[in-house]
Parts: sequence; C-alpha cells; structure tokens
Amino acid sequence: MESARDCGTGTTINIANLLRAERREPGSWAQAKAERSWECPGCQGFAWMVKRNSSAGHFSAHHATGCLMEGRQVDNAPGVVEPRRRPLNNDASVLVLRLDSRVTGRDGQEIHADGSDPDSAGRRGSALDGRVHQEGHSQSHNVSSLLRHLIADEGYVQGLVDAGRVMEVPERGRVSPEDLIWSMDELDPRNRAMMGRHVIVWGKVYSANHHQRTGSWFLNQGAAGYNKGAVEISEDLAAVLITLNARNGVEAFSDFSGWYVIAYGKTRLMANGGVGITPLCSDAVALLPAARGRRS
Repeated sequence: MESARDCGTGTTINIANLLRAERREPGSWAQAKAERSWECPGCQGFAWMVKRNSSAGHFSAHHATGCLMEGRQVDNAPGVVEPRRRPLNNDASVLVLRLDSRVTGRDGQEIHADGSDPDSAGRRGSALDGRVHQEGHSQSHNVSSLLRHLIADEGYVQGLVDAGRVMEVPERGRVSPEDLIWSMDELDPRNRAMMGRHVIVWGKVYSANHHQRTGSWFLNQGAAGYNKGAVEISEDLAAVLITLNARNGVEAFSDFSGWYVIAYGKTRLMANGGVGITPLCSDAVALLPAARGRRS
C-alpha cells in the first residue's frame, strides 16, 4: 500500500514523502513511526510504516473484509489449525518454539542442549509400531534464534505460511505463524486475533523505562501519547536482562532503547489504550542490539 491516512491530521500521505524526509533529515522516519498513527484510506483499518531500504518502503495494514486495498485481513479470530497430513508424518512441517535458556558452542553460535543446531532438522526416532517417527525431525527455535530470523528477513513469517509450516507453542499448541507472530508496529487493540491470546511480539524498542506505581519496566514501541504497546518486564526479570547483556554495554534498563525485543506471552489492554504483553516466563523474552539488525 503506497499511501495511508494520518489519524491525527486526516491527510493522506504517500510513503515516498516519508522516505524523502528521512534522506533530508535522518531520524525523521523513526520519529514518524513513534509519533504518528495511520489507517487505510479505504476501510480505516490499522496501518503502519515499513521501510525496505533508504529508497523503498510501503504501508502495511489490517484491512476489513472486502477492502480493495491489498494486505492482510484480520476481522475474524483465527481458527484451529488443521493438520495437512496424518500427525505421525506431519511433524517435519512444524516449527517448535522452545522456551529454554540460550546455549552456545565454542564459536558462540546457538546450539541445542544436546549439541545439535536449532535451525536444522533434529534426530530421527522410531514410532512404537516400528515406523519412522518424524517428530525428531521438526525444527525448533528459542526466542533469540527466532528474533534473528525476523530481523534479517521481513518476509520470514509469510515464507513460513507459503511453505505450509505451522508453529507449536505452549498454551496454544499448533497455530498458523500469521496468527501467532506480530510486530510491535502491528499492535492494535481492535485486532481480535491478537487480544487476550498468547502471541509472539517483536520489534525495535523506542524507549525503555520504569513505571514507579506498578514497579514494572516497559519496552515501548513508540513515544508517550503515540505508543501502540509495550513488553512489560518485572523488576526481577529486568535485573536478569541487564546482567545478561552487560557485555554489550548495558548498565541500566534504559540502555535497551533502540534494541530489538521479542516476547511470547498473553496480551492485554493497557491503561494508555495500547497493547501490553507479559512474557510467559524469563526464557520467553530476548533482546538484541540494533547493530545486529538489518533494518531501521
């Protein structure tokens, strides 16, 4: 989608104007993402900015059924994922989300606890009736591994869908990736496929701060007054994350501003009208420095 309507001013803006502004004044793109809200001019569906490189970008949106603008429709809550083959032979198409601590080998690359590569097929086992069981052949990621894929490839989720993959996660079982993985720019309390459900949320952190009244720490999508949502972190988990990332120069929670975050947990409506997500456990959240990402 090349154009979207600014919810604050009511004017329709072409994405090319925002790209030109960024080339003239570096930082204006990030400011627009943090301080402006957008909608589809046709159906008023929630929209957000996507930049592929310095000269190419577009608006994505959650379109209402029947909207003639191209994009994803999310009017209805997702249904049950139906296996495409018999369960015994279907596991090779399953991507399992592992909620476990990151383990690295001698070269610093992530590995399974058993030493195998988390991004490749696992060991082959045998079923009780002697037939080959493919469950050990399913791929798996922990949250940090999944975050690296999402940062590196903006079409990663669609690629999983196109390949007929499903994901297996705690609390929900097997679910379509497009009903499970949402960027922070997509956070929208009107989205019934997202609200009140266990989902994966990821994106770039605009600001990281502490809320004194609740004692919680927040990794925010946008600026105050425009923030679409946040990952909510407990005080104990905040201390753990700071310690884990000290080697990357993190001394205080506010140092996570500008980093990438991923979290798996249940969403809720926040007091500011945005979408909040609380990680299911300490291993259901991970952060990576922005320097390791490929997109701003």
